[in-house]
Amino acid sequence: MNRSLDDLSVLIVEDNAFTRKLMRSMLRQIPVGEIQEYDNGRDASKLLVSKYFDVVLLDWIMPGFNGGQFLENLNARRQKPGAQIPAVLVVTANASRQVVLEAAQLGADGVIAKPFSVSVLRDRISAVVNRDGINAAKQDNIEVPSPSNEPDPLPEAEPVDDAAIFI
Repeated sequence: MNRSLDDLSVLIVEDNAFTRKLMRSMLRQIPVGEIQEYDNGRDASKLLVSKYFDVVLLDWIMPGFNGGQFLENLNARRQKPGAQIPAVLVVTANASRQVVLEAAQLGADGVIAKPFSVSVLRDRISAVVNRDGINAAKQDNIEVPSPSNEPDPLPEAEPVDDAAIFI
């Protein structure tokens, strides 16, 4: 059974005020239940210690405490018994192969390339919250393989148009 989106709690972590406002407007159109936002990863990460969100929309490139550091911090929490870990969708204008792989290795559930539409955002949120076992896998501390030290034989991919990549 698919979970309804209108009761979801969503945390926006984005340093750009205009983009936060745009994402908040898109989330209201979907609609989702609760929306909270932070302009930096450090404060958002501290909030997750005391408050659970179903989904985090995480900007990848932020000054001071970027998306990768946020995910590393979230991974540390996975080690704690009973930790509830939200689904994380990285939102970035740089959806290169390298960013997608790094986000996956750090535990992101997907990457959404900016700019994106309300329908793309709705579909991606629905997919991650309704994916079988997503939170169970995270609570079971399943490890993501480390990157190989061997050179990557594939060329760097171009950014993805109005789409999302699921990990």
